[in-house]
Amino acid sequence: MSLLPESGPDDQQLVRYLLGLLPEEDAERLDEASIVDDEIAGRLRVVEDDLVDAYASGSLQGESLRRFESFYLSSPLRRQKVKFAGSLHRTVNQAAVFAAAAPGKRAVPASASEPVAFPVASRPKRQMVPGAESTWRLAVAALLVLACGALLFWDARLRSGLTEAQRQGAALEHQAHALEQQLVEQRTANAETAKELARVRTSLADLAQQTLDQPQERSGSRLQALAAFAVVLLPPTRAVGPIATLAVPADTTRIAFELRLESNEFARYQVVLKDLAANEAIWRSPRVAAMSSGDQSSVFVVVPAGLLKPQHYSLELVGQSAAGVTQTVGSYTVQILFR
Repeated sequence: MSLLPESGPDDQQLVRYLLGLLPEEDAERLDEASIVDDEIAGRLRVVEDDLVDAYASGSLQGESLRRFESFYLSSPLRRQKVKFAGSLHRTVNQAAVFAAAAPGKRAVPASASEPVAFPVASRPKRQMVPGAESTWRLAVAALLVLACGALLFWDARLRSGLTEAQRQGAALEHQAHALEQQLVEQRTANAETAKELARVRTSLADLAQQTLDQPQERSGSRLQALAAFAVVLLPPTRAVGPIATLAVPADTTRIAFELRLESNEFARYQVVLKDLAANEAIWRSPRVAAMSSGDQSSVFVVVPAGLLKPQHYSLELVGQSAAGVTQTVGSYTVQILFR
């Protein structure tokens, strides 16, 4: 539950905010309030000036001093403001010392009971310069005006930098929400894709089974035009393993390949079918996106069976990034046999 009252934060809470001692929820509320509420922004500036003045004058102590040096001074703009405030204090103190020793001021004796006496002959004669004291006062006033103006300038600069940082933070938060929404939508789309993928796999398996179970009905039937053969090829490995062998029915018109991936790192993929005997590419697929089912990603392509003959082939998988850069992902070797 927030500790900020409905009527607005008091000065003590503003000090805790400046020292980074407020809970994160209350600090975020004050961040927003200092932008949209002019009254709170004005009070925050006054409290901040008093806090900086207390540090510059050396009156800040204890935990407040430690938090001021570790949290408040972590900002470069705030460090510049504190540095200027320290310079202003030193200037004012020097002006006060100068005023105490200026002409027209009576020297304070060391003791009221023991006045300092000068022999008449040795007392210096003081010569007053017309307007000297007035000119000195005007100089000190001008110095104070310049110092206040510079302090206001640094305060405005600090406020501007803080506002810009808060604006960038709000923009990044909005971007994070948008990306989170896109992630949710992508997960939903992946779930739908997985369902569709399962349906397609089931349909292809049923079609292949029908082709094998009913050889007497293949000729002249509509099934012959739609005949397909589905096969899954595992990701290639460094170790030399057995080559996948496909015994394809003679009247198959299409062969559907599922090329499983070790990792899905590209936006699109293209499959290049190579005749290993002639060492040439005989077919290229359009660029397609990989489909995911759980933790497994695969690329699906359908190759016309008329391009193939009984021999060895390789299916070269080429990935393309969003920037258009292509890279060979792997090579799937298969032996085709017709029966």
